[in-house]
Amino acid sequence: MKPQQAPNSIAIDGPGLYLHWDGHKTYKTRMPAPRVLNPLPSLSSDPDSENLVIEGDNLQTMVSLRSQYRNAVDVAYLDPPYNSGKNDFWYSDRRVDDPDDASNDGQYITEEDGGRHTKWLNFMGPRLYLTWDLLANHGVCFVSINDIELFRLGLLMDEIFGEHNRVGVIVWKQATDNNPTRIAVGHEYILCYAKDKESLPATWKGHSDAKQWMLEKYAELKKEHHALKNLEGEFKKAITEHVKKYAAAVESGEPTDLFTLAEVV
Repeated sequence: MKPQQAPNSIAIDGPGLYLHWDGHKTYKTRMPAPRVLNPLPSLSSDPDSENLVIEGDNLQTMVSLRSQYRNAVDVAYLDPPYNSGKNDFWYSDRRVDDPDDASNDGQYITEEDGGRHTKWLNFMGPRLYLTWDLLANHGVCFVSINDIELFRLGLLMDEIFGEHNRVGVIVWKQATDNNPTRIAVGHEYILCYAKDKESLPATWKGHSDAKQWMLEKYAELKKEHHALKNLEGEFKKAITEHVKKYAAAVESGEPTDLFTLAEVV
């Protein structure tokens, strides 16, 4: 199957709806030089495994992986800084202008910074474009975000992946907040885009032993505990006991029918 071509950016003086910021024209070309990734056998639990854990700048890492994994990645998950102004987004103008710059003159972006959204887009643009480049035709990208940059992220991903390749937006409850307010905002978002939506299965199906165990355990406990508070406490206790039993079984090395709940808890 022929690899997808990158969607064409709309000319800033042309018709249509587009996202524009200072640095928009050049974000696809501002890439660091690739580096050779050297394995560290002393930190490897299984030197023969095909799995990789890479420590380093994510932009330079993706550039370094591109020659081997271009158009080959099935799933990418990005958890970028939310630009909350609370020391979660470190930015360097010099690194943006020259991605190979080794200076350490960056700083955390505050809420008072008038260019905070422009800086965030200059940070995210190259990374999302490289993610697109690494994905296989059937690949999908998930990006976590909250309200602060949600709308700019959506427009940027529309540009890079193509609006027609937007799979959907997942909303998940982050925390329970009993404080009265206008609109409940205790949730975050996960934007999902495909490299080529037409290459995806019509439906995503799967089976999770952990999910099935939790549903059955909840139904079992619900018959015994009608008070919600008691039910919640017993359910948490059951999960904790299962996790401990599974950890003990793994440590002993003995065969077990238990399974990890890590995929859902």
